[in-house]
Amino acid sequence: MVLEADEYQPQRFSRAFPEISAPQLDQWIQLRKTGTDLTVIRAVRQFCRDR
Repeated sequence: MVLEADEYQPQRFSRAFPEISAPQLDQWIQLRKTGTDLTVIRAVRQFCRDR
């Protein structure tokens, strides 16, 4: 989210990590609910390799 005119607005991509979309981050968060930290780390690494 980005603060614009005193209100937070949702953004599709992070300013800090422009290669990673909000849906991709959400996917990793959901993965953590059913898997381990290592599962998420492996998914992020695979995402980076595929880029």
